[in-house]
Amino acid sequence: MLALSKADLVEQSVAEGARTEWVRRLADVPVIVTSSVTGAGLDELASELTREVELEPTPTAAPSHGDLAEHRVFRPAAGRAYSVERIGERSFRVSGAGVERLVARYDLDNDEALAHLERRLRGIGVMRALETEGFEPGDDVEIAGVEFELDPDV
Repeated sequence: MLALSKADLVEQSVAEGARTEWVRRLADVPVIVTSSVTGAGLDELASELTREVELEPTPTAAPSHGDLAEHRVFRPAAGRAYSVERIGERSFRVSGAGVERLVARYDLDNDEALAHLERRLRGIGVMRALETEGFEPGDDVEIAGVEFELDPDV
């Protein structure tokens, strides 16, 4: 099925024209015009989803204790891991593909963007890891070959 969303942003005739074109192109595929703002088409979409999705039968018996794991250990995916190392008296390097991609998204010359980046780094634990290594506000941090000063207290 195809749901054409945000119908509230265009005239109804435009939305219906798009629906007609997609019905022509897709033949037997249901095409539903929707808007989460106005609620248009959402009941039809829910009905279509319910009709199309097969529900698995509910198990009648609870699994035995032998079928359940005693505990689970969750570890970050390898691509999300990072490492922190001291590379000078007041400088640190953070390495890891995920952190490097995160830094690449921000304009580090923009104070507001830098403050947002610092909040993100704190949220994923990088700031805590830096502090464990002795980081103090104003120390230099290098990520992805770019060196900048972090001051999360500002």
